[in-house]
Amino acid sequence: MGQLSLVRYGGLLAHCIRHGVVMRQKPGPQARSATQVVKDIRRRTRKHHSSEEKIRVVLQGLRGENSIAELCRREGIATSLYYSWSKEFLEAGKKRLAGDEP
Repeated sequence: MGQLSLVRYGGLLAHCIRHGVVMRQKPGPQARSATQVVKDIRRRTRKHHSSEEKIRVVLQGLRGENSIAELCRREGIATSLYYSWSKEFLEAGKKRLAGDEP
């Protein structure tokens, strides 16, 4: 049976099933679940921003020279991340002025 007929009649897996071919899994470590693979990729590709970098971005946003959306696009961050940084920045400033922290 040629390759064209394999495609026409359901592919290699269907061919193997019809002819009783047993497919075995390769020896070695067990495959991880798809959700675990996605979580691992996200962990490895997540950006870690320094506090100086966060302050720089928030101060640029507070200056108002560009829109927040434009600033976030240029910095490669989500607008929600900018707003959470901004909220943390302003709350820390309030605490500092109130004398809660040295």
